[in-house]
Amino acid sequence: MALPQRIPRHRWGWTVRSGVPLGCILMLALMSTLPLRMPHDLPVVPDLSLMAVFYWTIYRPDLLPISALFVIGLIEDCVTGGSLGVTSLMLVGTHGMLLGQRRVFLGKPFALTWWGFALVATVASILRYLIACWQIGGFISATQALSQYIATLVLFPLIVALCVGLHRRLVPTTGAYL
Repeated sequence: MALPQRIPRHRWGWTVRSGVPLGCILMLALMSTLPLRMPHDLPVVPDLSLMAVFYWTIYRPDLLPISALFVIGLIEDCVTGGSLGVTSLMLVGTHGMLLGQRRVFLGKPFALTWWGFALVATVASILRYLIACWQIGGFISATQALSQYIATLVLFPLIVALCVGLHRRLVPTTGAYL
């Protein structure tokens, strides 16, 4: 009977650090339960996990399995009380769309990345709004969706700064997908 091989000690660090992007996305998905309070007591929940998926898909897509993104989306929907599967659709769709376009953003100014994210967030916000209208069976006020979209765009540089810090300090550089 063969004994299972032990993973060398130096490989443990690489394995754990490879999970940083998914851990970051999961952490931000769980933070989605904390709404920002805006004037007139309108709770706004920025799409934090979408921001992280956008960043990590551009810079380390090899560390983002689609199945994990799908599960994180389901977890976020369960925790926030959203429609089951909608966030999964947004995360997996964003990942799939960006895989073919990521070279457009590599090595370019941040303004281009922010603009690209604004396009992705626009599509995601419109889809979420239309799905909500379909579920209710009529049109609803777009104020909440618009507030969420604006908060998402405003917080994008902060979330990217967090992801860049994690990327530089913790994510392994060997096996980079460029």
